[in-house]
Amino acid sequence: MLNRDVHYLKESLDILSIPYWIETASDSLPLRDNEVAFVFPDVHVRVYNFIQKLFNGHGMRYP
Repeated sequence: MLNRDVHYLKESLDILSIPYWIETASDSLPLRDNEVAFVFPDVHVRVYNFIQKLFNGHGMRYP
C-alpha cells in the first residue's frame, strides 16, 4: 500500500469517526516490508459495509 493510499484511507475513516488503529509487522501479525494493517474493533454492520467498500473487499481476521 502506498503512502498516499494510507493517507486517503486514514482521512476517510477520520472524517466519518470510524474507530481504527494502524499496526506494523510483529510476531503475531506477519506483514511485508513497508506494509501496515488497519485494525478495527467490532463495528455495526453498516459501518462494516462502508469499510468493506473503502478497502475494496473483506480484510483478514486479526490474530
